[in-house]
Amino acid sequence: PAAMAPRIRTRPAAMALLLAIHLVPTLACPSTCWGHTCDHWVETSGKTCAELRENGCECSGCACGDATSPAPSPGQPTPTPPGSRRKILCLHGGGGTGPGFEIGFALSALAAEFDLVFPTAPQSGLWIRDPPGGKDVPTEDEDWASVAVTHLNEIVQSQGPFYAILGYSQGAAFVPVYLAQVPSGTFQLAALFCGYLPTTHNGLVRRINARAPFDGIASLHFMATNDPIITTGMSDEAAAKFSSPVVLVSPTAGHALPSSNDPTYPSVLAFFLSSPLLPRPPPPSLPLPPPPSSLLFFKPPKPPAPPPLAPALCVDDSIVCPHANDGECDDGGDGSLYALCPYGRDCADCGARVAPPPPMAPPPLPALCPPDKQWIECGRVGRCNNDGRCASRTQTHEVRCCSDTEIGGWSKRHASCPWAESDNGMGGCHHSKTFPEAEAICAAAGARLCTKDELTSDCTRGTGCGHDRDLIWSSGDTAPGSAGAEGEQDATPEEDGMEGEAPKAEEAGKKDEAAKPEGWSSSWG
Repeated sequence: PAAMAPRIRTRPAAMALLLAIHLVPTLACPSTCWGHTCDHWVETSGKTCAELRENGCECSGCACGDATSPAPSPGQPTPTPPGSRRKILCLHGGGGTGPGFEIGFALSALAAEFDLVFPTAPQSGLWIRDPPGGKDVPTEDEDWASVAVTHLNEIVQSQGPFYAILGYSQGAAFVPVYLAQVPSGTFQLAALFCGYLPTTHNGLVRRINARAPFDGIASLHFMATNDPIITTGMSDEAAAKFSSPVVLVSPTAGHALPSSNDPTYPSVLAFFLSSPLLPRPPPPSLPLPPPPSSLLFFKPPKPPAPPPLAPALCVDDSIVCPHANDGECDDGGDGSLYALCPYGRDCADCGARVAPPPPMAPPPLPALCPPDKQWIECGRVGRCNNDGRCASRTQTHEVRCCSDTEIGGWSKRHASCPWAESDNGMGGCHHSKTFPEAEAICAAAGARLCTKDELTSDCTRGTGCGHDRDLIWSSGDTAPGSAGAEGEQDATPEEDGMEGEAPKAEEAGKKDEAAKPEGWSSSWG
């Protein structure tokens, strides 16, 4: 839109400042732990230093839970007082949790400039509960999401004011629902990632339409052509409810926030930094070139070609490396003391670096089925009347989900199996669903469809809903080092009963104690 043009022209300077801020250590306890100290994650997620290190964090020099942390090194900047920073309210996807969303937050660079607040949805990780009669019977109640609205009202009142509200997946669908029920000016920015309108709730849509278009709030709408769950058309419908939507379409991302190597990533960060309410100093004496026009707020036909890598990298770039030429190598390569600068941008201290060759793409997996079909497999080997086969994606079959990381209350039959479930954390049992619906159900639970090999290895048997005798949607993939019979346990007497669905005694006890716990018990990614 024409009204956005002045802001677009100022964004290269804002990006240069963000990079400079993000690369300078601002905390007494140095770390590379998702933009926070190791002490922060120990206090908020209950993880140990060892667990943090296993997930790529550098915890050396941190108190890691003690009451005190090491004093700042001489010349190290003092942290910005948290109370003086603007705040962003960040809403996770359906079935997730606030701490899980925070740990895997792909836009953690924003933490250099803003305080990020990650609440957990109050009803089993859902901002908007499913219609009680299924998707074919939409709700008419305009107060259907009142529990979540009241929950956020309490957070805004106790922790606000908030500069922006950000939502992902179902969290993005809830953003216009919440904006329709709070006073104008509660937020200055809104950012919807993989967003859509809650069209299975007619009452909530009526509330949105009564307030649309939302004036006085700048809005960003990120969508991806490779998103298997939310189409760009669904996200466009949500964007149309705002008066001046900024639309970014990623040619590479899936159903996720953009990663740092996504071509839209600089424009996403610049959206939060370029508001006239957040003034910035003039750019350095050597201004950065403007980003390619294909990245600026309209749908690019294809990603821009990356510039060729030079055979040697040797630049002293004070814009992105504030510690260049200070007598210590800071680019994270061989012989460096710190990883505070981009590779090859601290040449005087580190010497010339050789550009690494691009990684080789893995060979594609052979397709099990034609493009318009997907593999279905029996929920338990030998219990179905029909064999596994390719089925049209519009047919309806049953749903079980798998996760490569542990989810509370889910079962892991043996070492080569993922965690699997049929109803816990999934909003109940799911019968007669199409393939796109099945994918969306598992994604909302923070999981995925199981592979053909995982189903034929009985990784999901006994997880409930009577699906041991049903044909289950699979992702169709053959998992690397796929789940095999090695380590498989013999069936217990309960599993050999008429229904074949009772979980092992210890699994049943765990589920009773957990009482359907919300979200993940351990979330990375």
